Amino acid sequence: MWYITIGIIALYITYRVCVSTVFPAINKRRLKKYQDDFFKKNPQIDRDKFRDLSNKK
Repeated sequence: MWYITIGIIALYITYRVCVSTVFPAINKRRLKKYQDDFFKKNPQIDRDKFRDLSNKK
């Protein structure tokens, strides 16, 4: 019974670590790749001006 409890706790800790560190890093990399592809397909859009507009709230 203790092995199951310890296993569940270990899985939960692994899940929390992945959610807080690994998944955001993967998402950031995918977003960067998507932005690079977007700007390659749309050369008429200036990347620097686009960043200026996106930072304003």
